[in-house]
Amino acid sequence: MTITITAAHSAARLQGTKDYVETGTGTAKIGIYSTARGLVTDAAPTAICEIPLANPSGTIDGTGYHLDPSADGLNATTAVAVWARLFNRNGDVVADFDVRAQSDDPSLGEIPLPSTTLYAGGLTRLYSSTLT
Repeated sequence: MTITITAAHSAARLQGTKDYVETGTGTAKIGIYSTARGLVTDAAPTAICEIPLANPSGTIDGTGYHLDPSADGLNATTAVAVWARLFNRNGDVVADFDVRAQSDDPSLGEIPLPSTTLYAGGLTRLYSSTLT
């Protein structure tokens, strides 16, 4: 059985997520990781890079909650990106996502990057990340 919600319910749910991402006084961010993805309750390993989000963190429309980065992330190490974690402005975990190359099929991951191979000292840009 598939659960179907109304557009109004979906918009309210996404607004609640956006409000939670914007909770606190720091900077909301997305950490990018090369390790196997564990549980959302597990402590995050050291990130390859962290991509800060703008404030407000994005916009909501009929297609979803579109995350808005404020800058590119500086890669601390060379590694292959596997997954990502979204943190709110307090540093609390919001959600975990799979990472994919932007050229890959969207079914392979929710967070598209120009490439999943990241190089130390390089910059990583977040492209068109939308929560639905």
